[in-house]
Amino acid sequence: MGRTADDYAAAFARLMPQGRAWRFNPGSRQAQLLLALARTFARIDNEVDTLLSAYLPGDNSNLLAEWEATLGLDATALTIEQRQARIRARFVVGNGPSLPFINAVATQLGFSIAITRYAPARAGVLTAGGAVYGEAWCPVIGITIEADSGVNDPADLIATLQPYSAHILFILLS
Repeated sequence: MGRTADDYAAAFARLMPQGRAWRFNPGSRQAQLLLALARTFARIDNEVDTLLSAYLPGDNSNLLAEWEATLGLDATALTIEQRQARIRARFVVGNGPSLPFINAVATQLGFSIAITRYAPARAGVLTAGGAVYGEAWCPVIGITIEADSGVNDPADLIATLQPYSAHILFILLS
């Protein structure tokens, strides 16, 4: 909620110079001028709050389709709240989410996941019986999704989290 005209007028009064020439009386013309200016600032403050609440990603249900198109998300049979959460998550993810961030986004979207980071075989790291991956596996992240996570479609998590710089291997456990 924005500040009121009285809040701005009080702030303006505190910024006025001090001294005999600048005595501030609440009913004076100077006070009336400050209140008139303050009304403009209060109106702008309230309009900005309205604009921000209407145009932030996922907050306005009238703009869900536009945000989904902008962020490359398919309109699916999700609830409005799930679509809003997915848009906010994708907007924040950008091009390179960290593994803890992927886990946090999945939790926010209602998924229970386990993350596996694949790396090429290296001396001193490779263990007997362990998988041997080549250099092509450097950008691969494995995400195991529990089937009973209660979300309509794991593809929503895929669409939300798929960064441009990595490949995500999704594994659905049933």
